[in-house]
Amino acid sequence: MPAHRTSPLVTLGFLAEILLLVHCSHALSANSSASQQVPVRCRRDQASALLTVKRSFSFTDEGYWASTTTLSSWRADTDCCRWEGVRCDNVTGRVTALDLSERNLQIGELHPSISRLTSLQYLNLASNTFTSSQLQVSGFQSLTQLTYLNLSGCNFDFQVPVDIFRLTNLVTLDLGYNRWELRPSTIVASDLGKLKELHLEQVNITGTAPEFFKALANHFPLLQILRLNECPLSGPLHPSLSRLHSLSVIDLGYNSLTGPLPDLFTPSNFPSLRELVLAVNRFEPSAFPLGITGLRNLMILDLGSTNLVGAIPTSIGSLMSLTELHIGGNSFSGRLPSALSNLTNLIILDCQHSGLSGQVPWLTSLTRLERVWLANNNFTGPVPLDGHMYQYLTEVNLSNNSLSETVPASLFTQPALQTLHLQMNRLSGAIEEFQNPSAKLTDVDLSSNQLTGAIPTSFSYLTALHTLQLDNNNFTGTLDLNTFLRLRNLSVISASYNPLLSASGDGNEVDDYSNSSLSILYLACCNLTRLPLVIKYLPELQDLDLSSNQIHGEIPDWIWRNMSSLDLSHNHFTTVGQPLHYVNIRFIDLSFNMLGGVVPFPFDVYDLDYSNNKFSSIPPSNFLRQFEVAYSVNLANNELSGPIPYSECRKDHPLQILDLSGNNLTGLVPPYLLKGCNDLTVLNLRDNSLDGAWPDEIDESCNLRLIDLHGNHIQGRLPRTLARCQCLLALDIGGNRFVDSFPVWLGQLQELQLLVLRYNNFHGPVSIPPLVEKNSSARYFASVQIIDLAGNGFSGDLPPYLFKSFRSMVLDPNGTAEYDYTVHARAGRSNYQVVIDVAMKQQYMRVEKVPADLMVVDLSCNRFSGFIPRSIGNLTYLHVVNLSHNAFRGKIPHELGQLARIESLDLSWNHLVGEIPQELAMLTTLEWLNLSYNDLGGRIPSGSQFSTFTSSSFQGGNRGLYGCPLLVKCNLTFVTSPSSSLPPPVREGSPLDDIMLWLFVGVGFGVGFALTIVLLVVYGCWCKKWF
Repeated sequence: MPAHRTSPLVTLGFLAEILLLVHCSHALSANSSASQQVPVRCRRDQASALLTVKRSFSFTDEGYWASTTTLSSWRADTDCCRWEGVRCDNVTGRVTALDLSERNLQIGELHPSISRLTSLQYLNLASNTFTSSQLQVSGFQSLTQLTYLNLSGCNFDFQVPVDIFRLTNLVTLDLGYNRWELRPSTIVASDLGKLKELHLEQVNITGTAPEFFKALANHFPLLQILRLNECPLSGPLHPSLSRLHSLSVIDLGYNSLTGPLPDLFTPSNFPSLRELVLAVNRFEPSAFPLGITGLRNLMILDLGSTNLVGAIPTSIGSLMSLTELHIGGNSFSGRLPSALSNLTNLIILDCQHSGLSGQVPWLTSLTRLERVWLANNNFTGPVPLDGHMYQYLTEVNLSNNSLSETVPASLFTQPALQTLHLQMNRLSGAIEEFQNPSAKLTDVDLSSNQLTGAIPTSFSYLTALHTLQLDNNNFTGTLDLNTFLRLRNLSVISASYNPLLSASGDGNEVDDYSNSSLSILYLACCNLTRLPLVIKYLPELQDLDLSSNQIHGEIPDWIWRNMSSLDLSHNHFTTVGQPLHYVNIRFIDLSFNMLGGVVPFPFDVYDLDYSNNKFSSIPPSNFLRQFEVAYSVNLANNELSGPIPYSECRKDHPLQILDLSGNNLTGLVPPYLLKGCNDLTVLNLRDNSLDGAWPDEIDESCNLRLIDLHGNHIQGRLPRTLARCQCLLALDIGGNRFVDSFPVWLGQLQELQLLVLRYNNFHGPVSIPPLVEKNSSARYFASVQIIDLAGNGFSGDLPPYLFKSFRSMVLDPNGTAEYDYTVHARAGRSNYQVVIDVAMKQQYMRVEKVPADLMVVDLSCNRFSGFIPRSIGNLTYLHVVNLSHNAFRGKIPHELGQLARIESLDLSWNHLVGEIPQELAMLTTLEWLNLSYNDLGGRIPSGSQFSTFTSSSFQGGNRGLYGCPLLVKCNLTFVTSPSSSLPPPVREGSPLDDIMLWLFVGVGFGVGFALTIVLLVVYGCWCKKWF
C-alpha cells in the first residue's frame, strides 16, 4: 500500500496557522509588558534637589537679556519628570537629563544639590549667565553617569575645573565660548578615555600647540569632533594630531598657528574627515596641501586666510562630497580651475580676496549653489551666472573685479536670489527690461560701474527690494521716485554721481505715502535744480543726501522733520528756513553754500559742517552749550569776526573736532579749549587774526592730535605744558610771532609726525640733548615726517644726530610707511584731514590731503652755518629738502645721492663749494633742483634727470660751473660771486636778531613790535620771495 503523502497546500496552511499563533503570542506578551511599564512619577528626592537648584536662578525681563522662561512648571507636589527641560528614567523615576540651555537664566553659583541627581546622563546649561565667573563644581564628582556636558557661553573665567576631566563616562564635552584657561597638563591628568566630542571655542589654551596636540592624542584616542576655534593656539601643527584617526571634524580656525601648512590632512591619517577648518592663522606662505584633495568624504573645507600661494590644484575637483569651499583671503595665482565644475554638491563657494583672475563660465554647472562669493579678485569677462536658472541661489557677490559687458537681466529673475552685488567692476551698456522679476531679491548693488541708458522700470516690480544702489555710473533719463515708492519694503535708494541722470517726484498730500519704508535717499550730483517735493511726504525718511546739485533758495522747514542726517552741501542755498535749536538731527552738512547771518546750532547735533559759507556771527551765549552732544563742529572759511565766544567746557563734553579756520576772528585763544575739553582731538584756528600769548594751561589729560594756529598774530613763548599732549600728531604754528628757542622738548612726543614752526621769531641753535646723542636707541622726534623751520632766526651748526633721530624718514626695505594724516573721530562720522602749506619745486602750495608717505625737511631762510651733515643722506624716504638761504659751507655731501625718493632739492643761496656730486645725477625721482647762488665749480654732472633741468638750477654765483645747460666754458670766471649777491645782514652774521630780541624783551612786545617792524620787513621780504 503506498505511503500517504501530505498535500503542499495543507502543509502551507499548517505553517500559516503556526505563524499566526506565534504572532498572537508575541503581541499578547508585548501588551502585558507595556501594561507593566507605565512611567512612574519622579522620586521625591529628585524633585527636592531640582527645586533647590532652581533657587539659585534668577529671571529678568530686561530687553536683550530677558529670560525666556521662569520655569513656572517647576512646582512642588507635581511630577518633576514633566517639568520644563527635565527627563526621567521610566522605570526608576530618577532624573537622567536636564536641559536649560538658551534660557538667559541669571545664575549665581550652581547649587551643590545638583550632586543628588546621581543618574544624570545629560546636562546642558549653555547660553545662560553665571554671575559668579568661577564655576563651583562641588558635587560634580557624584555625577558619574554623565555622558554629555555642555557649559558653553556661560561667562565663566579662571581655570577650567579639574573635576570635569574626571567624569569618566563623558562622551561629549562642550566648554566653548567662555574665558576659561586650560593647560595641557589638565588634559594629561584627565580620565576621559571615552570622549568623542570636545568643544573649546574661545577657551584660552596655554602652552604651545604641539604640547596640546600631543596631550589630546595620548589621552583622547576615540576623539571624533575637535573644535578649537579662537583658543588661541600658537606654534606649528604637530604630527601627533594625525594619530587621532577617528576625527571627522577638525576646527582650528582663528588661532596663531605658525610655520608652513603641512600636508598632514591625508586619507591615511583621517579617513573619516568631513569638516576641516584652518582659517585665519599665521602660517608661512605655502602651496595648497595636495593631501586634502584625497579626502573623499570631506564636506566642508575652510582654508581662508592661511597664506596659501601658487595655483589651486586641479585635483580639488575630486572632492565630490564638498558642500562648502572657503579659500578666500589668500594669494593664489592664475585661475579658478575648471575642475571645480565637478563639485556638483557645492552650496557655498567663497574665494574672496584671493588674487585670482580669468573667467569662470563653468559656474553654470553648479546647480545647487546657494552662495557665490568671488569679490575682490581680478576676474574678467562677462558675469558668469548668465543663462541658467538656479533654484537655490540666494547670494551673489562679484564686486570689485574686472567683469565687463552687460548686467544679465536674467539675474533679476532668479527665484531664490536675495542679494546681488556687482559693484566696482567694468560693466557697461544698458540693463534690459526683464519679465518675471524675483519675489525675494532684497539687495541690489550695481554702483561704480560704467552702466548707461535708462534705469529699468522693471526694478519697480522687485516687490521684496530693500536696497537699490546705482551710484557712480552713467545712467541717463529720469529716476521717477513716485514709481519706486510703490515698493513698500524699499528702504534705500542711492543713485548719486550719475551726471546725466535727473530725478523727479513731486508728490502731493492726496497720494498715499504713509506705507513707504524709504529711510535713505542719496541723489548727490544728479542735476537737481529744486528739491523733489515727494520728500516732504515720506514718513520714514531719515538720511538725505542732495549734495553737489544746483538747488537754490531757502532750505524749507519741512525738510528737518524726522531727519537724522542731511547733506545739502555744494548747492546754492541762501537761507535756513527756521531756527534749528530744537531740531532733532544728528548729522548736518551745509558746507559750500551761500548761507549767511547768525550760525544756527541744533542742540542735539553730533556732526555739523557749515564750512565755506557766509555766516557772519556766532550767538554770544555760552559757545559750547549750544551743541552739548556734538563730536565735530566745522565753521571754517566763513565771515565770522570778533573774539571766540566765552564758554565753559565740561570734562565730559564729547567735542572732538573744532575747526574755526579761515575767518576774521580776533582776540586770544580761549583757555577753555585747552583746559577742560578732555576729548578734544582737533583744534584748527588757522588763518584768523588771533593775538596775544598762547595759554599756558593745558590739561594733564590732553588728547589733542592736531593743533593748527597757522597764520595768526600769536606771540610769546611756546607753552611748555604742550608736552602734556602725548598723542599729538601735528603741530602747525607757522606765520605767527612766537619768540623762543628751538623747542627740543617736543621731541619727547613719540607720535608727533608734523612740526611746522615756519615764519616766527625762533632763534638760537637747533640742539639735541647730550644724552640723546650718546644713546643710539633714544627716541627723539622719531616719528617726524615733516619738519618745517623756515623763516626763523635759527643759527649755528646743525647737529648730525638731528637727522639720525628722524627714524620714520628711513625707508624700511621690508615694508612701507603706514602713517596716516587723518584724525579719526572716536564717534560720529568725521574723519578730519590735516592741511599743510609746503614749499617745494619753487612753489608754495597748500596740500588739502597730505599723502601718508610725504617726507619734508625745510630749514630755509635761517642762519645755519657749518657743513651740511652727511647723516641727511640716511633719510632715504625724503621727498623734499630745502636748505636754501642759509650760510652752509663746504662741499655738497655725496650722501645726498642716497635720497632714493627725493623730488625737490634746494641748496641755493649758501656758501657751498667744490663740484656737484655725480651721485645726484643718479636720483631718478628728482624733479626740481636749485643749486644757484653758491660757489660751486667743475662740470655739471650728466644724467637722466639732470638733462631736464634748466640753467636756472645752476646759474647765479657758481662762477666755476660749466657744461650743459649753462652756456659757459670752463675758462670763464666772470659770474657774480654769491657773497656779493646775498643780503649782508644774513650772510655776514648781522646782530639783527639780537636787536629784535632786546627790543621785544626790554620794552615789551607791543612797543617792541612797533619799533622793529621795519627791521622785520627788511629781513623777511628778500627771503619770502624765493618760495
